[in-house]
Amino acid sequence: MATGRNPVADCLALAALPGLEQMSAALTSGSSSVWGKHPESMLILLGARAAFGSLNAAASALRTTGLWEDMRASAARVGRVLPTRPPTENQWWHLRRRGGHELGGPLAEAFAESAIDVARAVGLLTPRSPRWHRPRRENVVYGDGSLIAGLSDVRVDPETGEVIGSRARFDGGGPGPRLGEVFIGKDGTAAGTGLPVAMVGCHGGMRWQRVVLGVDIYSDRNEVAAAMRLFEGLLARAQGTVHAVVYDGLLPGAGQQWLMRRGVVPIVPMAEAKERARFVTLPEELRQRRRSAGCAGKRDKAPKARLQVHPLEAAEHWTGMGLCVHRLYSIDGVLVALQGREEVSLDAPVAPQVDLRFEPRPGGMALIGTYRVPCRHGSFVHSIDLSANRTGRRSGGGQPAFVDVLRPIDPVEASYELAGYREDAESAFNTLQRALPHDRRASSLRPGDFLCDVVGVGLWMNAVAWDVHGAQHTPTGRENYAAVMRSEKAKRRRKRT
Repeated sequence: MATGRNPVADCLALAALPGLEQMSAALTSGSSSVWGKHPESMLILLGARAAFGSLNAAASALRTTGLWEDMRASAARVGRVLPTRPPTENQWWHLRRRGGHELGGPLAEAFAESAIDVARAVGLLTPRSPRWHRPRRENVVYGDGSLIAGLSDVRVDPETGEVIGSRARFDGGGPGPRLGEVFIGKDGTAAGTGLPVAMVGCHGGMRWQRVVLGVDIYSDRNEVAAAMRLFEGLLARAQGTVHAVVYDGLLPGAGQQWLMRRGVVPIVPMAEAKERARFVTLPEELRQRRRSAGCAGKRDKAPKARLQVHPLEAAEHWTGMGLCVHRLYSIDGVLVALQGREEVSLDAPVAPQVDLRFEPRPGGMALIGTYRVPCRHGSFVHSIDLSANRTGRRSGGGQPAFVDVLRPIDPVEASYELAGYREDAESAFNTLQRALPHDRRASSLRPGDFLCDVVGVGLWMNAVAWDVHGAQHTPTGRENYAAVMRSEKAKRRRKRT
């Protein structure tokens, strides 16, 4: 599988994963007859499905080998009692039929409630003194989303509206072909058919230190809306331990302002400038060097050729010669200061960030960035409320925010960290997609049913992280933990030399 472990070790870790009782209590409050006497075993089967690659393979391994007895012993070490017989695939399908298609939503909510405890068990999202300009990786959460295509290739022709593909024949005498949500792509034009999934998570500095904190199907076809719902619940549960949120360029200024009002730094890359917008061209020799600046995303993504340019405001200070005025611009999220007849270019003097802090304001917090503006008469500091709107400038019916064009985290100075933060999200979501029962395909076009599969992958990924970095509950977990610690010691030795 994607993590390089064997499914037997993963199942042993699943059997002792903390939080299963919490999930069971939330799920059986009104439907205990549906879940049976041992709902924890059904949740373990759901996670084992991701470990083995299919429900039949997982149920068969539990039934025909001694694995279930070993799992019972693993669970007993943490005080959990599992039934003498393992759950079967027929019991799971019966649960789905009896529980209806509303099962996925409550299951995802219960999973998110318990995942925060797993994150803290492995050393993530624990109370630490915040560093707003360079947030610690352990206190950074990320979000991502994508369209998961159905198992069949049934689709609607965007020009004719005709249903085409396998299983698409319909004679009018029965139910029509099963189609997922028609999803409008990130560019606002391309349409696809499938189920759109959003995920949030966190990742530490070690290889296995990765926890899924929540998943959702965004039936309103809006990835950002689903991610913000997940972030809202996560921030309420995390109680101030989330210092920064990483997302892609889809997150608008309004969403970033919402995060800042709650004391969280948004980290979002600048998109490449459109040709009709104001921009400066990046020379070829600099494109590769700046490739990761602003957490550009996937490694195979082409580097930007055009950097966005936005006028911001004027900064004034008194000198021995009188009042000195500087025009402030942003170039790809970096603050530059111009004076006199100077033109915006890549050689424009950069105003480095010297401080980033939160200050209380009515209705929430304000993120204040302080910059040192270079001047031939003597540099001076200038502060900008990044959570405020840019006064005097309107776009449509509202005012664009400073954070739309000026990044709180300097995308040049912190390019290495920003690229690592974004790669965390890409890596986790890629693992989730590959671990789905049909490898990046939706086993069911019913959102509630498919969401159960996604939650199972999240349980499996969290069990791996908890085993290695939490309790080292299995021999594989202890071996991997020892290997990680040896690697960390080697890194420290190389830094010292």
